Amino acid sequence: MPASRSPSRRAEPAARSHSYWPIVLIGLAAVLAVIIAVLPASIASHFLPPSVHAEDFSGSIWHGSAGKLSVAGRDAGALEWRLHPAALLGMRAAADVHWVKGGFVVDAGLDMDRHGYAARNVKGGGPIEDLRDVGVAAGWRGTALIDFNEIKGDFTRPSSAAGILRIANLASAQVAEGTDLGATKSNWRKAQSPPTAPSMLNSSIPAAHWNCRPRSATPRRHAPAR
Repeated sequence: MPASRSPSRRAEPAARSHSYWPIVLIGLAAVLAVIIAVLPASIASHFLPPSVHAEDFSGSIWHGSAGKLSVAGRDAGALEWRLHPAALLGMRAAADVHWVKGGFVVDAGLDMDRHGYAARNVKGGGPIEDLRDVGVAAGWRGTALIDFNEIKGDFTRPSSAAGILRIANLASAQVAEGTDLGATKSNWRKAQSPPTAPSMLNSSIPAAHWNCRPRSATPRRHAPAR
């Protein structure tokens, strides 16, 4: 008689492959956070463009400040920052920054990579006479208010901007014997190749200079790039 066949055995299920990448990423993030928290703020000076000089550092690279900034040899105030470590995993830097130049104060969220930067929720203001060292026209005084949703650039100049710039109580000793000339307002709507920040302020001044009365200064709008 033919030998009876033994009952078939079910094949054992293959062992599931486990992915360790989430654990590795969490570990890397933890190590990175510890390193950032320990490194001194002065490390940031090694990543600045050649035209920018910083000193009087305090804190860490994670949350630190530079008490003295200069751009092209001109006093550029002081800067405080708080990094977002998670952004470093994507090979970019992100931080909340607080910039002060005399009585002029600006807060913004900043994202940077090797291609350029994007500043968002740029808000602040102060006396424009405190910005003479960074290029604002000399002899004028007034109070500026900055409210920009976004400013983008490539580390040489802004490439686009969207927001509002207001200057109130404009006056100059050389115009109308220092009489208050009123206020100006500039609207920027994703303009291509907008001027630098000091130029934005300077572009609002001539309206009051030539008319000696309040007037809205609106920059020329460029066609959006396709």
